[in-house]
Amino acid sequence: MAKKRKAPNSETSAAAGPKVKIFKKKKHLQNLNKAVGKSIPVTKPVQQKPIVPGSNWAQLQKVLSNENDGKPSRKRKKKEAEPDTQATASGAPGVIDNTHPSNLTKCLAIDCEMVGVGSLGRESVLARVTVVNAQGNCVYDTHVAVTQKVTDYRTYVSGIRPAHLKGAPAFDHVQQKVAALLKGRILVGHTLKSDLTALMLIHPKREIRDLTLYPPCTHGGLPALGVSAATTQAVPKTGRPKGLKVLAAEILGLEIQQGEHSSLEDARATMLIYQRFRKQWERDLVMDSKRGKSSKSRN
Repeated sequence: MAKKRKAPNSETSAAAGPKVKIFKKKKHLQNLNKAVGKSIPVTKPVQQKPIVPGSNWAQLQKVLSNENDGKPSRKRKKKEAEPDTQATASGAPGVIDNTHPSNLTKCLAIDCEMVGVGSLGRESVLARVTVVNAQGNCVYDTHVAVTQKVTDYRTYVSGIRPAHLKGAPAFDHVQQKVAALLKGRILVGHTLKSDLTALMLIHPKREIRDLTLYPPCTHGGLPALGVSAATTQAVPKTGRPKGLKVLAAEILGLEIQQGEHSSLEDARATMLIYQRFRKQWERDLVMDSKRGKSSKSRN
């Protein structure tokens, strides 16, 4: 019988800026003051099937090209025109690793796919994670090794199959890679609580832009830009979050999630939607901050 490994405590990424907390086990999520633990060695990957970009990428690129502020430089244009490569710093086939600093932007969008474990497959664990930059270009995309027995691959939704997880990078390696990418950056997503829980990470609240918490992206929420600063990070009582598929159709005029989901396609759609609201959203947050400081000074 293999000896049980002692669970490490929490870690924080070493780069400068606000901390992204890393947790090795779920029970440590509420124990933020534990000592830094050691990472688990990354297992040597074996051959994987390559990750294929979503079929809507051409449409997404066309929409996104109208969202970027200003005219990008020739160098930037050339880089944006390049297709996603499967260059891998870790040497793992099927992993898209474009994490060179020149590819990183102030805001990054993330999306994860889960599989089910446990007797009924109801407990979710991370099986794939994708990070894209402000231009919608893939920065990092990988499947993740699952140490528990997978009882429900949820393929009809997740797109995950057994072959995808064979030889995939270890969770600890992926977790630390993502934490380093997100450090000091605005994190864009749809239902980020679910993604961060799967990654066992905590991102600074002031750097989170979750579409499900933004009124124009909710049922019964404010319908257009120019929303009140006081409500930009809280769903109105009458507003329920809209699904990403619905938002993509309503705001972008794109059809996504036709059958199996792709975290790459979903992350890109999420970034596109954020770009539509970005200026007003960020202005509102600045106003919120000023009002909060003014209120404290009066008290």
